[in-house]
Amino acid sequence: MMKALNWNEVACVDMRRDQETQKVFVLEINGRFWASVVPSFIKAGVNFPLILLKLSLGEKQSIPKMKPAKQVCLKDYLVSTAKFGGLKFSDTKYQSYLYDPFARLIQVIS
Repeated sequence: MMKALNWNEVACVDMRRDQETQKVFVLEINGRFWASVVPSFIKAGVNFPLILLKLSLGEKQSIPKMKPAKQVCLKDYLVSTAKFGGLKFSDTKYQSYLYDPFARLIQVIS
Protein backbone atom coordinates (compact mmCIF):
# COMPACT_ATOMS: atom_id res chain seq x y z
CA MET A 1 0.00 0.00 0.00
CA MET A 2 2.75 2.44 0.93
CA LYS A 3 4.62 1.61 -2.29
CA ALA A 4 1.49 2.42 -4.29
CA LEU A 5 1.29 5.75 -2.46
CA ASN A 6 5.00 6.36 -3.17
CA TRP A 7 5.55 6.74 0.59
CA ASN A 8 8.96 5.86 2.00
CA GLU A 9 8.91 7.16 5.54
CA VAL A 10 7.28 6.21 8.83
CA ALA A 11 3.61 5.38 8.54
CA CYS A 12 1.25 4.27 11.25
CA VAL A 13 -1.70 2.68 9.46
CA ASP A 14 -4.96 2.24 11.36
CA MET A 15 -7.04 -0.51 9.74
CA ARG A 16 -10.11 -2.59 10.52
CA ARG A 17 -11.33 -5.82 8.96
CA ASP A 18 -15.00 -6.67 8.47
CA GLN A 19 -15.47 -10.12 10.04
CA GLU A 20 -18.20 -11.12 7.62
CA THR A 21 -16.66 -10.02 4.33
CA GLN A 22 -12.98 -9.99 5.40
CA LYS A 23 -12.74 -6.65 3.60
CA VAL A 24 -10.04 -4.36 5.00
CA PHE A 25 -10.75 -0.68 5.66
CA VAL A 26 -7.97 1.87 6.06
CA LEU A 27 -9.15 4.41 8.62
CA GLU A 28 -6.13 6.70 8.64
CA ILE A 29 -2.44 6.92 7.89
CA ASN A 30 -0.19 8.98 10.16
CA GLY A 31 3.34 9.88 9.13
CA ARG A 32 4.68 9.34 12.63
CA PHE A 33 5.23 6.56 15.09
CA TRP A 34 2.30 5.59 17.27
CA ALA A 35 1.98 6.94 20.81
CA SER A 36 2.98 3.69 22.49
CA VAL A 37 6.32 3.32 20.68
CA VAL A 38 8.26 4.39 23.79
CA PRO A 39 6.36 2.13 26.20
CA SER A 40 6.72 -0.78 23.75
CA PHE A 41 10.49 -0.38 24.06
CA ILE A 42 10.58 0.27 27.80
CA LYS A 43 8.09 -2.45 28.73
CA ALA A 44 8.36 -5.12 26.04
CA GLY A 45 11.90 -4.47 24.85
CA VAL A 46 10.99 -3.97 21.18
CA ASN A 47 12.64 -0.98 19.51
CA PHE A 48 10.45 -0.40 16.45
CA PRO A 49 12.38 2.66 15.17
CA LEU A 50 15.65 0.70 15.23
CA ILE A 51 14.03 -2.26 13.46
CA LEU A 52 12.66 0.08 10.78
CA LEU A 53 16.03 1.78 10.36
CA LYS A 54 17.89 -1.49 9.91
CA LEU A 55 15.31 -2.83 7.46
CA SER A 56 15.39 0.40 5.43
CA LEU A 57 19.20 0.15 5.24
CA GLY A 58 18.85 -3.38 3.89
CA GLU A 59 20.31 -4.97 6.99
CA LYS A 60 19.00 -8.30 8.17
CA GLN A 61 16.89 -7.81 11.24
CA SER A 62 15.44 -10.43 13.48
CA ILE A 63 12.46 -9.44 15.56
CA PRO A 64 13.47 -9.71 19.23
CA LYS A 65 11.52 -11.82 21.65
CA MET A 66 9.12 -9.60 23.50
CA LYS A 67 9.07 -9.49 27.25
CA PRO A 68 5.62 -9.96 28.77
CA ALA A 69 4.25 -6.50 29.53
CA LYS A 70 1.09 -4.82 30.69
CA GLN A 71 -0.32 -1.50 29.57
CA VAL A 72 -3.67 -0.20 30.72
CA CYS A 73 -5.59 2.94 29.90
CA LEU A 74 -5.70 5.80 32.39
CA LYS A 75 -9.37 5.12 33.17
CA ASP A 76 -8.66 1.51 34.18
CA TYR A 77 -5.75 2.67 36.33
CA LEU A 78 -7.91 5.29 38.10
CA VAL A 79 -10.77 2.82 38.68
CA SER A 80 -8.29 0.29 40.06
CA THR A 81 -6.76 2.90 42.35
CA ALA A 82 -10.18 3.97 43.66
CA LYS A 83 -10.98 0.33 44.42
CA PHE A 84 -7.51 -0.33 45.91
CA GLY A 85 -6.82 -2.65 42.99
CA GLY A 86 -3.49 -3.96 41.86
CA LEU A 87 -2.72 -1.65 38.95
CA LYS A 88 0.24 0.71 39.24
CA PHE A 89 0.93 3.99 37.45
CA SER A 90 3.81 2.22 35.70
CA ASP A 91 1.18 -0.05 34.09
CA THR A 92 0.03 2.96 32.00
CA LYS A 93 1.88 4.50 29.06
CA TYR A 94 2.24 7.73 31.02
CA GLN A 95 5.19 6.59 33.14
CA SER A 96 7.55 7.42 30.26
CA TYR A 97 6.17 10.97 30.08
CA LEU A 98 7.81 11.71 33.42
CA TYR A 99 11.26 11.04 31.95
CA ASP A 100 11.05 14.17 29.78
CA PRO A 101 8.08 16.28 30.88
CA PHE A 102 9.21 19.38 28.97
CA ALA A 103 9.15 17.49 25.66
CA ARG A 104 5.69 16.14 26.50
CA LEU A 105 4.45 19.63 27.37
CA ILE A 106 5.70 21.03 24.05
CA GLN A 107 4.00 18.15 22.25
CA VAL A 108 0.69 18.83 23.97
CA ILE A 109 0.65 22.60 23.36
CA SER A 110 1.80 22.50 19.74
